[in-house]
Amino acid sequence: CLVRWAGHPGVLVALLESRVALRRACARLSVFLESPGARGRVLPEVPTASEYVAAGYSGHNFRPSDWARFCEAAEEAGVSLTEEEAWVGRALGAAEAAMQGVGGGAVAGAAEELGRLGLPDADPPPAESSLQPPSPALSSSPPGLGERLGCVAVARGLGKAEAAATLSHELMHGLFYSYRALRQRCRCFWEDEAGEEERAAWVAFLGVAGYDPDAPDLAANELLAYMTTESDIFAERNSSSREKGPRAARHALGEEATRNAVLRGLQARFNRAVGPLVPRPLPALRDSPIPLQLHSPEKE
Repeated sequence: CLVRWAGHPGVLVALLESRVALRRACARLSVFLESPGARGRVLPEVPTASEYVAAGYSGHNFRPSDWARFCEAAEEAGVSLTEEEAWVGRALGAAEAAMQGVGGGAVAGAAEELGRLGLPDADPPPAESSLQPPSPALSSSPPGLGERLGCVAVARGLGKAEAAATLSHELMHGLFYSYRALRQRCRCFWEDEAGEEERAAWVAFLGVAGYDPDAPDLAANELLAYMTTESDIFAERNSSSREKGPRAARHALGEEATRNAVLRGLQARFNRAVGPLVPRPLPALRDSPIPLQLHSPEKE
């Protein structure tokens, strides 16, 4: 189902039946948008996690315009969409109809299904009779949704901890897409306020994590998602003499510890500068707020 996050009408949340369905719905899209060496290209088949990091994601994010570009590229390449990818297109078509006034502005879908995952504050669905049927076209995305909407997709069946981590991270992307002031502030911080060492550390982190740092807006968008939600991903690694292995491996651990020290400082500065602009309500899991790092004190 596809629902709208109550309080943030520009954020749409798609709930897929399983991890496999999520991969078949969004892995090729994410590879198309942000994977090194494959960005801008539609893969002929749905990839595995061993082939592309994006295929192992527990959540995905994109704009409707990103989906349109993906579908156009697939059509040009003669690549057929999977049933799950086609569902995304139909769901966005129903969302467009709803947000143009059909059904009182609510997005088609069963909100209670998303509540089972842990996002109970979703707008309820309109009556069945009020919905316009989505377009059957599989190679095109609905026009007119614009650049002020963000879509996130997650799978049913996640454990509580993974659901909280996935929802908080992906919903921050949704806020980035749907709030112009927040988006501009993130861009400004990345382009004008992050230091050279911080930028180098962040680009290195993105590369190790499987992203193409040169993808448009990716560095600023991921800054918001990681810096506001992660509590220990930048923890210092133990690179003492107890580490075993080749000298190169020990050196790599030392480099990671140095990089993470820089990123902890970047996280604290980013959250002080941008945190106050993150719009409320914040993500919650079964009525309990998900702990964020918006006001984390800087660690020495």
